[in-house]
Amino acid sequence: MVKKNMLPKIKIDWPRIAQLVLTSRMMDEIEEKELVPQGKITYQFSAKGHELA
Repeated sequence: MVKKNMLPKIKIDWPRIAQLVLTSRMMDEIEEKELVPQGKITYQFSAKGHELA
């Protein structure tokens, strides 16, 4: 068993992570609601929720 004080210290930038997740979701929305219907892109493979995996 690994002791807690032996684990590396990792600083997680949660605001940056949230920004990237929300940006990804907004890009999916634009692709689905604007770009595909206008024929500007042929395929849209939604990744909603995959950025959290």
